[in-house]
Amino acid sequence: MQGLVKELLSEDKLFGKTDQEAAAAERLAGIDEMRLLNLDNRIQQQAALSDSDQRWEEPKLGDAVLIRRLQQDKERGHKLEPQWEGLYLLFKLTNNGQAGWVTSMHGEVRPSKYHLNDMKRFAIRVDSASGGGASTHLASH
Repeated sequence: MQGLVKELLSEDKLFGKTDQEAAAAERLAGIDEMRLLNLDNRIQQQAALSDSDQRWEEPKLGDAVLIRRLQQDKERGHKLEPQWEGLYLLFKLTNNGQAGWVTSMHGEVRPSKYHLNDMKRFAIRVDSASGGGASTHLASH
């Protein structure tokens, strides 16, 4: 980048530009350099963000999953109700692998199948405030 600035300045001396034109060329070269540096930084930030923003992983056979509550109570506020229910095990997938059947932790099979988009893997959240111990909160990974 520094070489680009020096090269532009040396070309100005060859063509005999005035001091004002040389100063303008130097400012433009500096602006181009800053633009390229900012572009490189932004590309690196976007690459890091896209790598770290993988929140949802598709559940696999044997995973502990939560099921999305599709029917909400009409008597309560919709947004204050829990969106997920239960703790189930995914024990069987359909032929195309887009839906599956779940069983409760006690072995009771739920009568209907659920699409994988309506499931999320259960994970124990590690609470940093409690000294690294496991917390009872639910989290999706």
